[in-house]
Amino acid sequence: MADDDQYYAKVLRWLEQHPSEHSDYLVPRTSGVPYKPQLSDEFFQGDRADRESGFDTTFRFGPFAGSTHHFAPVCLNSLLYRYEQDMATLVDILRKQGDAERWRERAKRRKRAMNTFLWSAREGRFVDYDFVSKQQSKLCLCYVPISIVGRPGYTCTSAKLVPPSQGA
Repeated sequence: MADDDQYYAKVLRWLEQHPSEHSDYLVPRTSGVPYKPQLSDEFFQGDRADRESGFDTTFRFGPFAGSTHHFAPVCLNSLLYRYEQDMATLVDILRKQGDAERWRERAKRRKRAMNTFLWSAREGRFVDYDFVSKQQSKLCLCYVPISIVGRPGYTCTSAKLVPPSQGA
């Protein structure tokens, strides 16, 4: 899906050929006015979020990543969790205890949120979360956040990752 001068025309064609897929990505038809297909603000918000994130344009967050701005992705949250822990360690070294505690608290809150929203007990893995529809992604990505694995309390059993609350 290389970005070229025909990219959005290709997106429009695909959406018109798949009308049941995210009709909200198209500007609705107005009665009495000749219809010229146009991408909606909703699509462009997701498109911009995808491009600003550095993600590849895929169907991971809806067709052509048009719903990226609706998701809390595992990859981003696991990296932020790790950064928060690293910041706590760094400010500990700098002897700024109050700052270290704030970073540790952020990491704890993120870990709790990841376990609540991103953990799928049924799948035995973390999954992206669509916070608009309040549902976990059904897209199967073999993704285990490296910032979680190897941390105290997490264990791997066969092909599943088991968080501390469910661990042995």
